[in-house]
Amino acid sequence: MGSNNNMTLIERLTDRDNFASWKFAVKTYLEHEDLWECVSGTGEVDPKKDVKANAQASKHWVQGRRQWLGTLLLAGLPDEYKPMIMAIESSGVAITADSIKTKLLQEVKIVIQVYSL
Repeated sequence: MGSNNNMTLIERLTDRDNFASWKFAVKTYLEHEDLWECVSGTGEVDPKKDVKANAQASKHWVQGRRQWLGTLLLAGLPDEYKPMIMAIESSGVAITADSIKTKLLQEVKIVIQVYSL
């Protein structure tokens, strides 16, 4: 059995472009950790392995969901936000629902201050 640190070496799933390589890496990792049968639905599942697989999947699902929501928020913005979107995407800051919400609230606050002058 390997170490959970190997999971951090798998590139994050960002969109359709890297799905095939992400899928291969995750499957290989789960096979290495002897957890593939827990998610594939084949064979008998040891309850201890199932708990371990669920804990790891849950942790990564929550992280992925936050990123997905952040990306969805950016995708739904009108064209006047394109400069801000480009800045966020090139900044290297993690795109999460919380980070995008914070940035949008800062932007609205600036607009309100400008119009109140």
